[in-house]
Amino acid sequence: MADIPPVAFVEELLELYPKAKVVLVRRNPQRWFESFGVILQNHTLFTGYLLAPLPGLRWSFTMGNHLEEWWTKILGPGVPVGPELMDKHAEYICKVVPKERLLEMELSQGWEPLCKFLGKPMPKGVPFPRLNEAKSRDAFFRMVRRKALLAWLGIFTTAGVAGYTVWRLWLSDYNLGLW
Repeated sequence: MADIPPVAFVEELLELYPKAKVVLVRRNPQRWFESFGVILQNHTLFTGYLLAPLPGLRWSFTMGNHLEEWWTKILGPGVPVGPELMDKHAEYICKVVPKERLLEMELSQGWEPLCKFLGKPMPKGVPFPRLNEAKSRDAFFRMVRRKALLAWLGIFTTAGVAGYTVWRLWLSDYNLGLW
């Protein structure tokens, strides 16, 4: 598991999975916050309503509200979220994860430290996965918005057709005495 929401439950996950290994990826805190800040900016009440008809995603708005508890635990009460959250989170992980179960690495290091830590052979001829995080995040947001708008279009279209049908039946001579 990676990223949000598991980062908010590290201690609980360590207790549930006592043999699990933890990989802490180190990143440039400023670049990380440029990416994460976009997510925070998109976390609005409108987004909560927009996602309402999407099972699985509708809870992301509520989860975002609960993440404030996580960063308050990491940063302290009243401290705004910024690039320092990345370093504070890394300090917290290093404090709660036993050293023998923790690997700290940068993605630029590639397969070697990860495979060694997991006791697995390095993949031959398989490049270490790299993706443009901003592009993939933006593509994901576009896909979610499109799905949500289509869901709302379906809801409003169905409600409109049903309302029109009821209205036409009410006006017609063919109302079967229902009204």
